[in-house]
Amino acid sequence: MDSDTNRFDSRAAKIWIGIAMGTALGIGVALSRRKRIREESRKVVGQAEELWAHGRKLAGS
Repeated sequence: MDSDTNRFDSRAAKIWIGIAMGTALGIGVALSRRKRIREESRKVVGQAEELWAHGRKLAGS
């Protein structure tokens, strides 16, 4: 009977470890994508500022 309990505990531990690893991986991926989105947004804003400045020069303002 003890061996059945140990097998169940071992299986449950493996399941919880798998869940924890999957959660950590998912959070890591989400955070890395969020960082890339920020960098891309900064590039777009920088390009928009350059276009705005160039347009103002052309318009003579």
